[in-house]
Amino acid sequence: MENEFEQAMSERTDEELIKIVTLEKNRYKPIALEAAEIEIEK
Repeated sequence: MENEFEQAMSERTDEELIKIVTLEKNRYKPIALEAAEIEIEK
């Protein structure tokens, strides 16, 4: 099953992704955070 947030997170910069999964994690759904973490690993 494809994560609906993959495309949106792939368009973010590394800096934005790191900010999302650290400082702003309470503003995002868990599935969005998962997509961000996967994108960081790439």
